[in-house]
Amino acid sequence: MENRETKRDIEKDTQRLLEEKKLLARKTGKILYEQNHSFVGEKERETILRLLEDKEHLEDLTEELASLQERFLSEIESQKILDAEIKELSKEWSDLLKDFGKLLLENYSPVFADFLGESFAEYEAQKAVIKNIEEKIDTERAEIEKMGFFSKILNQVKLSTTSANLTGQERKLQKLYVDVGHLGVQASVFTREEAKDFDQEILDAHTKALQRQESLNEKKVLLANAQNAEQLIAQNIDAIGPKGSFNKKTIALEKQALDMQIDIENQYAIIGEAFIDEKVGNEVKKAVKKTDDMDDVLFVLVKDAAEIQKTIRNNEKKIAYIDLEAEIATKERQKKHMQQNIIQNNENIERLKEQNEGLSNKITAAADEIDRLLRDKANLAKEIS
Repeated sequence: MENRETKRDIEKDTQRLLEEKKLLARKTGKILYEQNHSFVGEKERETILRLLEDKEHLEDLTEELASLQERFLSEIESQKILDAEIKELSKEWSDLLKDFGKLLLENYSPVFADFLGESFAEYEAQKAVIKNIEEKIDTERAEIEKMGFFSKILNQVKLSTTSANLTGQERKLQKLYVDVGHLGVQASVFTREEAKDFDQEILDAHTKALQRQESLNEKKVLLANAQNAEQLIAQNIDAIGPKGSFNKKTIALEKQALDMQIDIENQYAIIGEAFIDEKVGNEVKKAVKKTDDMDDVLFVLVKDAAEIQKTIRNNEKKIAYIDLEAEIATKERQKKHMQQNIIQNNENIERLKEQNEGLSNKITAAADEIDRLLRDKANLAKEIS
C-alpha cells in the first residue's frame, strides 16, 4: 500500500513536470518565432502568422461588437428619454392648442373667417347643446327635490344619464378647441400685417403653441434619427459573427479566438519541443552547453527543460523500481502459494493411500463372502428336485 501511494505521488509529480516542460516548450517556440530563428521552418512560420492574424481579426470583431452594443443600448436609452419628452410636450402642446382655440372662438372676428368659419358655427351649436343640457339638468334636479323618496331614486338614474351626456358634450367642445388651435397655428393670417392688431393674449397664445410645436417636432426628428441609428447599428451587429443575440455572438467569437490561441500555443510547443530535444536529448546524460543559435533567454529555458527532463527520467526509474518490487512480491506470493499446494497435495495423497488400503481389505472380504454365498446356492440347487 505504501509503495502504491509513493508511486501515485511520483506520477502526480511527473504530470506536473510534464506541464512545466510543455510551458517551457511554448515559451521557447514563441521566442524562436519572434526572433525569426532559422530553426523555425517557413511552413511553420506561415501557419503561426495566419493563426495570429485570424485571432487578431476575431478580437477586433469582438471589440467592434461590444462597441456597437454599447451604442445600440445608448440609442435605446435615448429613445426612452425622447419618448417621455415627446409625451410631455404633446400634452403641453395639446393644452396650449386648447387654450388658443378657445381664445379664438371666444374672440371670433371676421378676419378669422377664412380658416375658422365652419368651426365657429360648430362652436355656437355645441354651446347651445351644452346650455340646453345644463338647463335640463337644473330642471331635473328641481323636480327631484319635490319628489318622494322612491321617485327620487328612480329619477336619479335619469339625471345621471343626462349628466353623462353633458360630460360627453363638454369633451366634444374641448376637442373642438384643440382642433381650432391646430387651424390657428397653421393659419397664414398670423403672418400678415393685420396680425399686429390682434389681441395680445391671442398673439401670445399663438406664439406659445407654435414654439411648443417646434420643440415637439425637433424631438420627433431626434427620435426618428435615433430609431434609424438603432436600425443601422442592429444591421451592423447582425452582420458580425453567427446569427443570434449579442451574448451568443460574443461567446462564439471569444471561443473561436480562444481556440486560435490554443492552436498558436500548440504550434509554439511543437517548435519548442523539437528545439529542446535537439539541445538536450532524451536521457540528458551531459550538461547543456550554450551554442551560437541560443541567446541567454533561450539558454536558460533549455537548461530548465533539461533539469525537468532529468527529473522525469529519474521518476520513471523510480516507478520502474516500484513496479519491479511489486512484481517480485507477486511472484513470491505465487511461489509460496504453489509450495503450499504441493504440501496439501502430498497430505491428500497419504490420506488417499490409507483410504485405498481400507477399500482393498473390504474388497477381499466381499469376494470371500460372495464365494461362500455361491457354494450355498449350489448346494441348495442339488437338493431341489
